[in-house]
Amino acid sequence: MLTRRWSGVVVLMLLAFVVAPLCLAQPEPTGISLQVEGATVTSVGKMIAAVAGVEVRIPQDIGQRTVDKFVLKDATAQQALEELCRASGLHLTRQDDVYCIVAEQPQEQVEALEDALMIDDMEGDPGTRWRDARGENGLDLVSDGEFVKQGDTSGKWDPEVAAKYIVNTQIPHDWTGYDSIAMWVHSEKATGAVMALLLYSDDPATDKPDYYRAVVEIDWEGWRELRFYACSFRMAHEAVGFTKIDSVRLAFDGWPGLTRYEPGTVLRFDDLRLIPDEPPGHKLVLFHPDTNARALTPLLAAKEPTRTGERVAEWTDTVLRTSLFLRTVASDWTQYNYLNMWVHCAKPDDSQVLLFLETINPVTDRQDSFQKKIALDWEGWKLFSFAKTDFLAQRQPNWAQIDVLRFYSAGYPLKAGEGTRLCFDDIWLSSEPPPAAQEQ
Repeated sequence: MLTRRWSGVVVLMLLAFVVAPLCLAQPEPTGISLQVEGATVTSVGKMIAAVAGVEVRIPQDIGQRTVDKFVLKDATAQQALEELCRASGLHLTRQDDVYCIVAEQPQEQVEALEDALMIDDMEGDPGTRWRDARGENGLDLVSDGEFVKQGDTSGKWDPEVAAKYIVNTQIPHDWTGYDSIAMWVHSEKATGAVMALLLYSDDPATDKPDYYRAVVEIDWEGWRELRFYACSFRMAHEAVGFTKIDSVRLAFDGWPGLTRYEPGTVLRFDDLRLIPDEPPGHKLVLFHPDTNARALTPLLAAKEPTRTGERVAEWTDTVLRTSLFLRTVASDWTQYNYLNMWVHCAKPDDSQVLLFLETINPVTDRQDSFQKKIALDWEGWKLFSFAKTDFLAQRQPNWAQIDVLRFYSAGYPLKAGEGTRLCFDDIWLSSEPPPAAQEQ
């Protein structure tokens, strides 16, 4: 925890009375609380780095800027550094484990914003665009100038006094050429409520509403950017597709067992936008635990150790649980050359797991697959980048029809051990191995 003791000086206090070494590339813990006034950017940045165990680079010419005042509670390193940049008029970039604070917004960020297609920037009066989906409540999203991420206003949603299910039909309807939805969401409290993001894509020929849905737990405080890929959503009934999105909806009720409202949940939204597709064959995200951790069935989400985002999928024990599966969002992998994944191993174990790519081939009467054994011989995070040639083909598998990605720790000729804990972060396809994998 960072607390101010006197003018121009920030004193670092750790509840555990342990100071982590500066510039260690380790997972980011939550729980950084700080109250800063009259300190330099460099002094605050170094303290955040020491607590979180991350590397922060700050050029000397901007490091002497003074931070007037800002307060954070239970933040991750990225959230703390983003708020530091916001308070000092600077910008944050990240390359693997290294955070850099810079004076000018990086060109790639500028280009990304320019190429994005805005769904709702929350300027003006968002209440004219977002309404009660059931038509029962006149108060829905309201304009707010207190907590703003971009522009002059955000959209405040307080389901305690407003509708718990809201809809916006004043949106772009053809999402062709975009691979994900990004949005800034500010939470006043980490209540544990569960919100659904619904993309209605109704087929008039069906007798039920057709849509895509994703859920996210409100387990944070402050601003967080959420990114929903195609793999983040599950289809309900017979959705037409992303060429026809009729409306965007947010819900805290109406889906028993999925959504859940908790008192005290107040959210603010800013810059809901569509992010353009990667070039064909360049990258395809298969798994992103921040917004679909449970897709790696039957695992649940965990908050640490994180690697690229705020959540991971946790395989608590490779002996007690012997299989996992992930249904792929795109079965045709012919344009891609590498399967990449971040995996954290709690402790080395004299055992193996089998990565099993299941493919359906109607010519054969048995299960066809590509297989790769992985030795659990490391500790901490490791980026795997498997080339297609790394896999052993069993019977007649087909890279144009990969239906399910599976992991097995038993049931095949594998080395057995005492078991360990594995955590999964992003899993994606690419045409080239990622730079971090080449450096390992």
